Amino acid sequence: MSSVLDDPPQVVTPVAGEGDGPEGPEWSRPVAPRAPTAHRSGPSLRQRRFRAVVFALFVAGLLAFTFLAYEFWASSISESRSQAKLLAELQQGLTQPDSNVYLVPIAGRPIGILQIPTIGIQQVIVQGVSTAQTKLGPGHDPSTPLPGQTGNVVILGRRTTYGGPFHHLNDLSVGDSIVITTRQGQFVYSVIGAAVVPLGSPVPIAPTTDDRLTLVTSNPPYLARSELIVAAKLTTPGLQDSGPLPSRPIGMKLALTADTASWGPILLWGELLVLAIAITWILYRRRWSSASTYLLTTPVLIALTFLLCSSIDRLLPPSL
Repeated sequence: MSSVLDDPPQVVTPVAGEGDGPEGPEWSRPVAPRAPTAHRSGPSLRQRRFRAVVFALFVAGLLAFTFLAYEFWASSISESRSQAKLLAELQQGLTQPDSNVYLVPIAGRPIGILQIPTIGIQQVIVQGVSTAQTKLGPGHDPSTPLPGQTGNVVILGRRTTYGGPFHHLNDLSVGDSIVITTRQGQFVYSVIGAAVVPLGSPVPIAPTTDDRLTLVTSNPPYLARSELIVAAKLTTPGLQDSGPLPSRPIGMKLALTADTASWGPILLWGELLVLAIAITWILYRRRWSSASTYLLTTPVLIALTFLLCSSIDRLLPPSL
């Protein structure tokens, strides 16, 4: 018996016309290999770096904008509130009997009211010219006589930030009146001239033989590269019988330099703010609850930004 395996192989010849195409039988066409499915991969290293740079620039710009808003808007609100409190304190002091508490100036406390009708100024004067004190209002240099007393009375005021009470000081003309009211009386000064002197010059606080008032602020308005001074002479009776002047530090210069002690807080709040921003970014990237992330991180970011801005603010001169 012959087996199927013993039969010789048969060659199948395709029948013409069956399945023929322009390129021959369909079954004889080569099958093109399927293209491999593209594998999804994350962003490249260059893309990640680009995103990081864009994010860093955005954060830096946002911080710069926030600092400017702090200096030119929030600081004015702070100064306005301080002036209201100082005025109430000064008015209360005027009704109290004379005592050393009110006659001897204390740093940061009100000593009188400064009025310049020509440029619309009415400000409570505080004792002291440090950065913290001129945030409250124009400050009286404690190394100089008090208003109405014999000699050169020096008052330092801000030009741009914290309400900029001396912003238009350059608009004063010879003969304009400057009125200062204290517990000892009202004293009127008449402008005799203005000048620009180098930063830290001893000219503004130099003793004089006449009774005068010297107002000092930064120049130009947005950069404390020099000092604008306006001098005025006393035109009303002064305190000739006020007795000897209280002892004051000798050779004291106006505090027109930055507060270098603020670098520590700047580094501290800056590092904490960077850490908080990084944590916030990670939480958003991991698709954590957006509402929870917002409620958790926003108050922290606002508080740290405010603390950082207030620390940087201490680097600015007290006349800016």
